[in-house]
Formats: sequence, structure tokens, C-alpha cells
Amino acid sequence: MDQIIQSVKFFELRAFFEAYTNFYSQTVSLETGMQNVGLAILVLKSSLPEPDSDLAIIPPIAAIMMTTLPFYIITPIYLIRQRILKRVCMNFHEKI
Repeated sequence: MDQIIQSVKFFELRAFFEAYTNFYSQTVSLETGMQNVGLAILVLKSSLPEPDSDLAIIPPIAAIMMTTLPFYIITPIYLIRQRILKRVCMNFHEKI
């Protein structure tokens, strides 16, 4: 989990110095953090013998599952909220 947080913070800092927009910097940092976990799983799986590698990849898999879970919960809520607000604003402007 620390690896994800460190890579996210590193790429947020890099995006700040390269003058990216806030949305773009958050997107790049989250993608990078999630991809680094995949790299850790690949290295552990290929460098250790069979029973040890299966046990060693459990923490990175748990980290990526817990990292992406909030996005799967928050994204539909956010999209539904945006559609409702859009309809409310359209109805409000029609009444005026």
C-alpha cells in the first residue's frame, strides 16, 4: 500500500512542476500507482519458486483490490449525481 501512495505522490509532484491541470495530474498519478502494483506482482511471481510466489503476491493483490474498490463505489454515485443536477438545472432554467 505504501508503494501506491508513494508513486501517486511522486507523480502528483511531477505533474505540478510540469504545469498539468489538476484533473490530468490526478489521473496520471492514479494510473501510475495502480500499474506499479502490477509490476510488483509480476516480479514476485517470476522471481520466487511456486509456493512462495503464491504467498508473496497476496499483499499486492489485496492492495490493488482495496485501492480500486472506492472508485467502483464512488464513480456510479458521482455520475448519477451529475445527471440529476443537470436535469434539475435544465428544469430550473425552463421555468425562468
